[in-house]
Amino acid sequence: MIENNKINENDARRILTDLSAKAYEEVAAGDVEMGRAHFAMIRAERSIIVRDALGDPVGVLGAYEFPMRTWSVFGFQTFRFDKHWREVTKAAARAKRDLIADGATRIQAMSLASHTDTHRWLRFLGLTFEVDCPSYGSNGEDFKMFAWIGG
Repeated sequence: MIENNKINENDARRILTDLSAKAYEEVAAGDVEMGRAHFAMIRAERSIIVRDALGDPVGVLGAYEFPMRTWSVFGFQTFRFDKHWREVTKAAARAKRDLIADGATRIQAMSLASHTDTHRWLRFLGLTFEVDCPSYGSNGEDFKMFAWIGG
């Protein structure tokens, strides 16, 4: 089930508690205590929450705006997320279209350099590789930035 809603404190904590190994690796690279990840989820101006059949949160996609109609997007998923990737991809594509319709001129995302599946997914959504960010993570991890740039 996909829900366009602001994420609440309990759902944010549940997602961070149950992060998949890959998501934990990415989040911990810039935020060992998970405080910034939690803050990003709660403060996101737009959120899409993915829930399983029981209504438990299994992932979140979010976006927040910078000046000049630039949006930074993020996603966190739990170890129960895999069954939902198709519907999440459709929801992410819809969210991108909504941001563009609302006047976004740039949509950007960061990912660990080693997460090639995520890079492939971002490209599928229409973002292009923009720049390597060496030693960007708090422990010196390399990241990559992807972006969609419009008019």
